[in-house]
Amino acid sequence: MKKHGSRSLLVLLSLGSSLLAQTVKTDPAAAIDIQFVGKPGPVATTAVEAFRRHLRTRCGTAFAMAGSGPLKLRLQVDTTLPPQAFEILDQGPQVVRIAGGDEQGVLYGVGRFLHTSVLQPGRFTPSTWRGKSVPDKPVRCSYYATHFNNWYHVAPLDEIRDYTQDLALWGNNGLAVWLDMNKYRSIADPECIKMIARLKAMMAFGKQAGMSISLVSISNEGYSSTPEALKADWRPHPEAGIIAELGAHYHVEICPSKPGGTELILKQFREKIAAFRDVGIDEICFAAYDPGGCTCPDCRPWGYNGCLKICEKQARIFRGLYPHGKVCLSVWYFDSFAVGEWEGLTRAFARRPDWLDYLVIDDNTHEWPKYPREHGVPGGLPAIGFPEISMFSLVPAESPWGGFGANPFPNRLERYWAGCSKHIMGGAPYSEGIFEDMNKVILAQLYWQSDRKIDDIVAEYAGFEYGPQVVSEVVRAARLLDKTILRTILRTKEEVGWQIIDSADVPRAAGLLEEANAKLPPKVQASWRWRILYLRSQLDLELASHGGFCTPRCESMFQELTKIYHAETADTIVAPPTAERRRANRGR
Repeated sequence: MKKHGSRSLLVLLSLGSSLLAQTVKTDPAAAIDIQFVGKPGPVATTAVEAFRRHLRTRCGTAFAMAGSGPLKLRLQVDTTLPPQAFEILDQGPQVVRIAGGDEQGVLYGVGRFLHTSVLQPGRFTPSTWRGKSVPDKPVRCSYYATHFNNWYHVAPLDEIRDYTQDLALWGNNGLAVWLDMNKYRSIADPECIKMIARLKAMMAFGKQAGMSISLVSISNEGYSSTPEALKADWRPHPEAGIIAELGAHYHVEICPSKPGGTELILKQFREKIAAFRDVGIDEICFAAYDPGGCTCPDCRPWGYNGCLKICEKQARIFRGLYPHGKVCLSVWYFDSFAVGEWEGLTRAFARRPDWLDYLVIDDNTHEWPKYPREHGVPGGLPAIGFPEISMFSLVPAESPWGGFGANPFPNRLERYWAGCSKHIMGGAPYSEGIFEDMNKVILAQLYWQSDRKIDDIVAEYAGFEYGPQVVSEVVRAARLLDKTILRTILRTKEEVGWQIIDSADVPRAAGLLEEANAKLPPKVQASWRWRILYLRSQLDLELASHGGFCTPRCESMFQELTKIYHAETADTIVAPPTAERRRANRGR
């Protein structure tokens, strides 16, 4: 963990460390004795807090232990292990040692022990997993998209904290966030100040869980107050190889080639990164597109011309304020708007740039981009994946992301991983909410162990989150739900609906999860991770049985998903399609 941070944050983390011993003694789940050998830091404290939270919420405050006598967990840092690696060993009857090469390794070891244990209401069965594990990929991140009043944007911060800890237990060591500047008039806008405070809280949760923090910054983004004379062009210019209008352009982006444009971009960038100084940024990630870009004669082709010029200037400002920070460039959507951007970037990076540490490479398709697979990464730079796990699943764009519940796609991720695993040093999945929780875990575990079978990951996830008695049903259902996820929108004068493109396996998936539901205790049946999976199968069955149109039962399930997502005020694109939202969408 980098040493950037405010005194108030460090005091908070130190307080958590000093309370660790007291927490162990006073926790009602006293059948498990946890001790840290040595003085625990904030990450070890987070590991223990997360472990005990799951004991309380899943097993209850009083539970029976499998085996004889209390379980003793001994946590410690063992510097003979590689950084972030862990080892779980028996040290005697009912005594288990979880060691990490550092405190992050201890946390990941606690996660493996927890995920391979059985937590049921009133009973805890300790894991029998023993051995050593070393991560294959150094970057195991998640990107929280905080906009559209989605879950990350509006959920209570205690839920964000717990969710961030849960991702860390699965091996995540990074968190990326973005300040969507176009929503505000300036950094002094009261709403902007509120969003910065929320992002800083998320960043602090990540740091407490041993995560490095990335701030995403669109290369030429601007506030809504961008002067008209400085606004970037976004239109296609076929005669110049600009083949499409820039996607998701807000039309407040700034053209760095116009007089005063570069100065305004740099001024606002400097203000933005300084606003996070008290928490600390470990990495800045510049994004060329989506939004971003300019198609004027002096900036185009943006990907290897205007973008590189302005990002280099911003990178040097960032390193001045954060000397140990890393710089990356996202080339998402290269060759989508302009012809020859990959080749142009390769020429521009014939000599590896000194201001850049690595590239973020991906696209919204089934596969990792073809150019770097066939020609290598421009400049020989290390590459990080940016897999799209939220929006890919629904066609066309009017279909709400996550609106039908969980969207597991193990089949797609299997194909994706086969094409990119040898080219990347890890990744940062793009997330619009909690409905892709299973996808996040699959990728986190693939980044940890590249050759791990996806069905084995889903089995571990299902065994921990739901129970060992339903593992088989969930693994099979996840494969089927992947096949039935694509749908097209239907519109009549009276109603909006969604037709599942390949509905052949809808009844089978619903039947498997119905069988599983009958085996689960009420507490697990009511958990949000089970509900979003189960409701997805039931919504698919209801839609497929009624020509794609919604029934009163659908409405009840949409309302339940809305509560789980805190989506009462969410934009249509990230909200379950309740009757009210369908009425609003009918005339589009």
